[in-house]
Amino acid sequence: MTVMRDTLPEPVTTLPPSVAQIAEVIGRSRALYLIGRIPPTGRRSWRVCFYVPKVTRPDHWLVALLGWHDAAKLTSHFGGEILHTSNCRFMVKRFRDAEIRRMRRAGMQIDEIAQAVGLSVGRVQDIAVRR
Repeated sequence: MTVMRDTLPEPVTTLPPSVAQIAEVIGRSRALYLIGRIPPTGRRSWRVCFYVPKVTRPDHWLVALLGWHDAAKLTSHFGGEILHTSNCRFMVKRFRDAEIRRMRRAGMQIDEIAQAVGLSVGRVQDIAVRR
């Protein structure tokens, strides 16, 4: 069976170290989901921060967000710690930019792409020509 390279998930090592530690405990996709749901911390918009309780309680927001099993894993591994991690927005931008270039190669017009992704025509033009 042939597997296309594009369909393979990125390894945990491509994540920032702070997020990779979480991914080792609950998995890459769950870690990225968690990080994506936490608002930025203070003046540092590139960072998110959250407290992992020492005891997993059914009414805690981590349980509501991730489910009991993954919340318990985090509590077991990081209980009592405040985690400071990257917000991983660079990964979203990388994906968005790749999709813009793919749509352009597929023949879509710049203004159509701009409307689809919510960016200005000029910004889409810049991204489309950049490699």
